[in-house]
Amino acid sequence: MLHPLWLLQRLLVKEITRAERKIRRIKSILRLTAEHDGSDRSISLMTQVEAYRHLTYIWRSFGDAVAFLFMDKFALRQAFYNTHNTNAKQDAGFLSGKAGFVGEWDEVEKWLRQGIPALLADLTNTIRHGDVCLMAGPDPVLIEVKLGELDEGGNSATPFAS
Repeated sequence: MLHPLWLLQRLLVKEITRAERKIRRIKSILRLTAEHDGSDRSISLMTQVEAYRHLTYIWRSFGDAVAFLFMDKFALRQAFYNTHNTNAKQDAGFLSGKAGFVGEWDEVEKWLRQGIPALLADLTNTIRHGDVCLMAGPDPVLIEVKLGELDEGGNSATPFAS
């Protein structure tokens, strides 16, 4: 297993989800105090939200650094843009609370155990297609992880890659 790569990704997941929790908490406070729009407190809270968003960007920059260490920068540019125009593809949004996260993380760990460097795409600012990126060569190999059928308890069961 590529243990250092696994450890770094675990750290990034932990720090990004911590910042996202803080953003959600601050936004809930803002909703409760919506009638005081424009107050100094509201402005201060929005400043904090922006600071935590910037922090998630910084943490994802470490994920970008990993991708750029393993793969060609020109090949990675293709994973940033839409397929139908020259605009940047919208980012994935929050990592925490994502239904498919467990399946995506399992997929990353599966490839790492096999000795193939894999990166969770949501841990980067650059890779905006797919869920998992295999970094075995200069070009990214992007995998979309889908949830399988529901088990008897109604829980998502087996994830599979396509």
